[in-house]
Amino acid sequence: FRLSFLLCLIGYTACAAVPVKNGITLSIVLDAVTGQGGAVYALREEYLTTVPGVNTMTQFGIACLVLAVPLGVATGWKKVRWQVATVLFLALVRAVLHSERLALIELVVPLLISYLMLRPKWRPFQQRLIKLAPVLGGGLLFLVFSAFEYSRSWLGFYAAHESSFWRFAALRLVGYYSTALNNGALVVQSLASPLNAPYFTFSFAWKFPLVKDFVTSIFPVIPLSEAGYLDLLGSAANPEFNNPSGFFLPIADFGFTGGLLYWALCGLICGYLYRQFLNRSAV
Repeated sequence: FRLSFLLCLIGYTACAAVPVKNGITLSIVLDAVTGQGGAVYALREEYLTTVPGVNTMTQFGIACLVLAVPLGVATGWKKVRWQVATVLFLALVRAVLHSERLALIELVVPLLISYLMLRPKWRPFQQRLIKLAPVLGGGLLFLVFSAFEYSRSWLGFYAAHESSFWRFAALRLVGYYSTALNNGALVVQSLASPLNAPYFTFSFAWKFPLVKDFVTSIFPVIPLSEAGYLDLLGSAANPEFNNPSGFFLPIADFGFTGGLLYWALCGLICGYLYRQFLNRSAV
C-alpha cells in the first residue's frame, strides 16, 4: 500500500513538472477550468504532454486505493485516509485539467466495490440499496459525465448552439457509445485482412520505452496507424468521437475467429479473478 502510494506520487510529480517546463501559466489553467473556447484542448495538447512510462505511474493510485480498503477495515481508517484523500484529489485535478474523467472513475469504482465486499456488517435497508446499484450507477454515470462535459465542451462551444444542456449531455453520452461501435465496425471493414498483430489490443506496447523497439522489430509494418485511423474517421465518420470500441478491436487484430478466442480467454481470466475476489483472496 505504501509503495503504491509513493509510486503514484512520483507519477503525479512528473505530470506536474512537464507543464511547468512547457511554460504553463495560471491564466491558462483558469481558462480551461471556466470552459473558454478550446482552452481545455490547448492545455492538454500543448502543456500537459506525457512522458511514456513515467506518467503511467499514476496508475499505481488504483492499487493504492484497492489495498487501502482491506487495511482500513482491518486496522482502522486513520492509517490510510489521508493517502486515499490525496490520491482522489490528485485524480480530480487531473480529470478537470486534462479532460480525463476516467482518471477519477477508475479509482472510485474499485474503491467502492472493494468496500462493499469487505465491510463487515450491512443493515437490511443498506443491503436493498446495494441491489439497486446497477440502476443507480446508470444515473450516477450520467450526472458525472454531464458535470465534466459542462466545462469540457458545453461552455466553450455548444452553449451557443444548443438550447438545453441536459438534452445535449444525454445525446452526447449516447453518442459516445453508438459512435464507438460504429468506429470499430469501420476499422474492421476498412482492413483487407486482419493485422495479425496485437496493435489495438496491446497498444501500449507500441509506446512504452524499450518495449516499443522490440515490438516494432517484430511487427515493422502495421497497415492502419494511429494517424491513419484519424484520417479514416475524417473521411467516413466523426473525428470528434474517436473511440474505436473495444468490442471490434480484437477482430481487427486477429480476425473473427481470433477475436472470439481473445474474448473467451478474457472471460476465463475475469471469471477466475471474480471467484478469487468472492473468496477474498489477495490475488
